[in-house]
Amino acid sequence: MIKDKNLSKMDLFEKTLKILRFQFRTPIFSSIIRDRDELDYSFSKNTGRLRKVIYQNDVILIYKPDVGRFNLTLKGAIYLKKATEPPVYRIIVLTEIQDYIKDGKSVFSQHVLEIDQELRPKDEVIVVNEEDDLLGVGKMMLPPFKPSKQRMGVVVDVRKGINKLATDNR
Repeated sequence: MIKDKNLSKMDLFEKTLKILRFQFRTPIFSSIIRDRDELDYSFSKNTGRLRKVIYQNDVILIYKPDVGRFNLTLKGAIYLKKATEPPVYRIIVLTEIQDYIKDGKSVFSQHVLEIDQELRPKDEVIVVNEEDDLLGVGKMMLPPFKPSKQRMGVVVDVRKGINKLATDNR
């Protein structure tokens, strides 16, 4: 839990990277965030806990202290997508349903073409179409599976579709 806003920027940077290494099982954000001086942090006025990680004036991560993890924002998903190759951290869906996902609707199993097999339930994921265009960001709800018509249920609870990017800085 990161709750002391009096920590030095270096300490905040190190703690943030430790959580990200644990959460994403790779130092992927170390390669994205090369210059810690470009990082800024936002804290809760009431609790003093870390709330947001800001990179190049974009909120890229939102800290969830109840689970000790970060939620990706759409801007954060853009950075993650640029730093990785498909299918890493991705759920690839049929292009024909992309408008629903862009509006923030959940991803159902029958629409999934490919899943990163390293993902686990509750992991942060990016949802892309067959051309690897970002559609949304959300939380994985089921364990990875080989796509088939027999599976039923919500695979990703989409928190934000890309259509929200124009109206929101998260």
